[in-house]
Amino acid sequence: SDKPAINIKLKKNNTFTGSTEFGVGLAPILWQTNITPMLFSKKSQVLVSYQANNRGENLNTKNTKLTPNQFENENYSDQPWLSILELSPPNFPEERWLNNNDNLVSANFLQQLDKDYNLRLNMSYFNRHKVEEGHTYTLFFTPNDSLSLSESVNNFFNVNTIHSNFTLKKNTKKNYFRNSLKFNGTWSNDKGIVKANRKRIEQKFSNNSYGLSNTLSTIFSLGPQLVTINSNTRFDQKSEFLNIDPGQFEDSFNEGIPYENITQNLKLGVLKSSNDLRLSKDLGYFTISPKAEFEFEIKDLNTQL
Repeated sequence: SDKPAINIKLKKNNTFTGSTEFGVGLAPILWQTNITPMLFSKKSQVLVSYQANNRGENLNTKNTKLTPNQFENENYSDQPWLSILELSPPNFPEERWLNNNDNLVSANFLQQLDKDYNLRLNMSYFNRHKVEEGHTYTLFFTPNDSLSLSESVNNFFNVNTIHSNFTLKKNTKKNYFRNSLKFNGTWSNDKGIVKANRKRIEQKFSNNSYGLSNTLSTIFSLGPQLVTINSNTRFDQKSEFLNIDPGQFEDSFNEGIPYENITQNLKLGVLKSSNDLRLSKDLGYFTISPKAEFEFEIKDLNTQL
């Protein structure tokens, strides 16, 4: 394994500890909380965390994997292909302008199954309600006249994400084995209102994305040779819907005639598998390591406007 660890020897069979933080402020009511209970025993560890705030701290950054496996295909992305019109972020710290209500729940469970195997479960759920409000006024000067453009944006976001990881691991002198099964999901509903030169445009967007993957890594000896097998297979599915009311770009879509609304549906499916087999054999002062790889990827993208 490429992950460092700290071994802790417990004096008791079970040890329970944890921490709690809670803060309240003004403007008009700001708050944050962080509750983290922990349980340690001879063969298991449990760590649960609940964090929430509405003071501009982005809790989604705490849901980022810091030590990814080099062989894993991290194809899954909760970033949508479609979106409503968003404001450009200002050039100062995010916590000074982010109008959020974030909730993050995570659970980590480690269980030793026998002398060689252990099972690790990691699960998290993130929810965000966010509001954006902004206004711009632009004045264009020409040699003969001037042109003004006034635009205001009001957006409302509701985002939910789930991440889970089930890992079975064995690490002995004769064999290393690790299998990781992951599930990721995102669903969101966003609304936006744009007022441009007294013209009101309403936007609605929904996103449902899911990803399932399995990663296997094992190293074992076969006679005088060392065999390494890596395999990663994953499937991603995206379904997005965007509605604009009233319809835009009449010249391009409706022969210059105004129409009620325009919608776009997008569906994306991705299936990818990467596999390799490596043999390592010592030849005196040299080591020979032939390697065979097999990989395929299938993508299916459909969209209707």
